[in-house]
This record gives sequence, C-alpha cells and structure tokens, in this order.
Amino acid sequence: MALEESGWFDRAPIEIHGSDASPAAIDRARAGRYRPRSMRALPPHLAEKYFSQVDGTFVAAPALHRRVVSWTTVNLLAHDEVAPFAVSPVVFCRNAFIYFSAHAIRRVVDTFAASMPMPGYLCVGASESLLNVTTKFTLEEIDGAFVYVKRGPDA
Repeated sequence: MALEESGWFDRAPIEIHGSDASPAAIDRARAGRYRPRSMRALPPHLAEKYFSQVDGTFVAAPALHRRVVSWTTVNLLAHDEVAPFAVSPVVFCRNAFIYFSAHAIRRVVDTFAASMPMPGYLCVGASESLLNVTTKFTLEEIDGAFVYVKRGPDA
C-alpha cells in the first residue's frame, strides 16, 4: 500500500516477498483475508481503498494482492532460509525481534548485513531497536520514518 500510495510501482521494478515463521499466518496472507483485528492500525481511508469487507473479514484488492510474488515460511534463525531474501535492498522485519534474545537478533542482523547491498534498508517494528545489538546498521530518519541503514565506509 505504501509503495502504491507513493507511486513507486510506476518508477521501478519491485518484487515483494511475504514470509513468516507460521504456516497458518502465511496461509491467511496468501488467501488475502484478514480479521478486523489485523486492520486496527490501518487508517480507514486505506482500508476502504485497498480492502472490501466480506463475511466479517477484510479481503485485499486483487491488484494489491498480486503485488506479492511469493509467500514463504521462513525461520529467521536458519541462515539458508533467510539468505535468498537478505540480498534485497529493503527488508521489512517487523515485530519479529520482540520474541528474540539479543544474541538471536544479532545472528539475523548479521545475515542481513552480509548480504544486503549498500545502501541497504532494514525496517523493524516501532518497539524494536538494534542500538545495543549491532553497529552494522545506523539508525536514520528518512521522510519521518526511522530506518536502519547499511552504508559503505565512505558514507
């Protein structure tokens, strides 16, 4: 939705891959049907624009849902499962680290840091922080959002 709203799909080729550790969560996302609780933080005008209500659920608009090219179960602690996605210039890893120890977070972030191009952007949840975990990414404010950025030595 954010990419569509900002016009990025008209500016660059973009692939979106959805993943989760839970097969049930992936099944729900693949179906494009969400319970009202999943929509609680979404502004009403975006819910109306990108979803229709059917039988008490919110169904993603087909044009939006087609933007996701794959749905995969991924264990973030399994390097071989993360590596194919870690080469992306932008990774959203939201609300996963809240369940991890600092050591586990460092392992996952090291995988991202080793594979992401420069600059690379790692977006975590609002309640998650890498500040005491790694120095491989720096926290930057970009257009009002805080993002961890992997930059080269000359940055």
